[in-house]
Amino acid sequence: LLQRVTKGADALTVDDTLRMGSRGGAEILGFKQTGFLAPDYLADIAVFNLNSIDFVGVHDPIGGLLLTGDSHRAQHVIVNGKLRVAHGKLIGMDEGEIIHQGNRIARELLKIAEKRTGKNYSAPRS
Repeated sequence: LLQRVTKGADALTVDDTLRMGSRGGAEILGFKQTGFLAPDYLADIAVFNLNSIDFVGVHDPIGGLLLTGDSHRAQHVIVNGKLRVAHGKLIGMDEGEIIHQGNRIARELLKIAEKRTGKNYSAPRS
């Protein structure tokens, strides 16, 4: 998306961005039956609520999701035919535990980066 900042809005279109995140990503990873909705293809579907302050004035829903707002938490997500997120909450997983583990791993990675670079990334900024 930085291309849009440095070279103008036409440097990277909404369609280009959507393709990179769907079919393009699937092709790069070598997936043959994914990347778009079609019979006998793997399908993950995410449903977003665009009726929020983040999307006021948005006339293109896909462009709005890709290029605006700061609250892009899916309301519902279906993965391989199974509902995995309902009403914005993970199903069958403890979000608190995921947050805890993610933060623990992030702290470990920060320590590794500090050790390798000699910089103190966790020090408060002045």
